Amino acid sequence: MGRGEVVFRLWMSVQRCSLLENPVSWARSRGLKTQKVVLTEKIERLGRAGQVVNVAPGYARNKLIPHHLALPGLDKYVSLVNAQLKAARPHLLEETEEAQSETSEDKQLKEIDAVLKRLDAGKVVFRRDLTGSQALYSPVTKDDLIFEVRRQMGIELAAANIVLPEDLSKLGEFDVELRFPPGLTMPGGREKLFLKIRVGQFLLCIPLSTFSKLVVLRKPTVMFPAIIISCIFE
Repeated sequence: MGRGEVVFRLWMSVQRCSLLENPVSWARSRGLKTQKVVLTEKIERLGRAGQVVNVAPGYARNKLIPHHLALPGLDKYVSLVNAQLKAARPHLLEETEEAQSETSEDKQLKEIDAVLKRLDAGKVVFRRDLTGSQALYSPVTKDDLIFEVRRQMGIELAAANIVLPEDLSKLGEFDVELRFPPGLTMPGGREKLFLKIRVGQFLLCIPLSTFSKLVVLRKPTVMFPAIIISCIFE
């Protein structure tokens, strides 16, 4: 069975599969920056037959789909293409599955690497009240770290990832060690990764409504950009 005959049968099967959904109309109506398509044959620098890839909508609409080089990346089309490939050239399907597995693993490793770099470059800031002895009224715990890393950096850490022998109970800058599974490459080729933590004090803010008069003591200058004021209470 030649390639042209395989593509023709595939295309006819697609038309029977959905008479109301034209693939070109589908590609035009998505309105996305990228869209998934399943390739019907190998395309250099893009992928093998049967592989699901992301492409620009215009490339799919004007080139791939009209020339029967790809179909929309919907489950029914993916199954249909794989069934046709298995019947026509079984070895191609095995190569495609292997390539997709490698692509998925590479993508996951890149995502992990990006997260590690963000943790290495970032800093998590806490604000705490002080007791009379200048200790933190509420120490920074491991649960606090997990919550603030999620809130400030959008990264989900587990308790097992954080090495914190004791809670942080004073103001200052800290480096908290992060532990990850072996085999991961830390940023800069270092053996360990540390998360930068800053614990600062809450600032007391007094509303202007409590003042009866504001007296300007100094005008803004290069050395003193903010206006210094004295406050006379009622």
